[in-house]
Amino acid sequence: MNLASPIEPPERIATIDILRGIALFIVLAINTATEFRVSIFEQFLPGKTSARIVAEISEALVVALHTKGFILFSFLFGVGLAIQFGRLADNPRRLTLMLRRLAVLLAFGVTHLFLIWNGDILTEYAIVGFAVLPFLYGPRWLLAVIAAPSLGVYIAMPLLPPVVSLPSNRWIIQHVAEAQQVYGSGGFLDILAFRVDEVRSIAPLHVYALPRTFGLFLLGALA
Repeated sequence: MNLASPIEPPERIATIDILRGIALFIVLAINTATEFRVSIFEQFLPGKTSARIVAEISEALVVALHTKGFILFSFLFGVGLAIQFGRLADNPRRLTLMLRRLAVLLAFGVTHLFLIWNGDILTEYAIVGFAVLPFLYGPRWLLAVIAAPSLGVYIAMPLLPPVVSLPSNRWIIQHVAEAQQVYGSGGFLDILAFRVDEVRSIAPLHVYALPRTFGLFLLGALA
């Protein structure tokens, strides 16, 4: 499967890097307004977060930019994955090298997730990258055939029975209060233990996003 030529034109690489930079800037800007909190769940507090967001930027613009930023970044990740795959077409160790790159990304993501900020996205990207990799060996049409139902499932999720349960408002209020106490007066080990325990509650958010990420990776590889 000739997903990409071994040598990419400099113009194409520059364009991809520019688009990736735009996507990262959008994600950074929106995360600053919505997700960089003592607890990542603070953004879900009813009737409180919206007021703060509106003070900085309209809620409609936040939703639009947030969605476009993540869609573009996920799409470009698939593009980059396919370019790497194509460049290694003549290398007998292609699979080993691709798996190693994703494993390194996973290691960075897990470290970031547990030690720095549990709003990490690299872990999800690495896991989905492992799932997408086998499809790069198949025919080009297979990427589109698999991407379509994956994105369809994501769009239809609000109408489908819940796959996992999201935290209740009562739990979020209590959790945010605990986070403020731990981060405000706890030691390093207290904060680390709280962050590790919080990952269990964050996992359902990633489960809901997986079909979108998987589908966009496939579309990026197809492009």
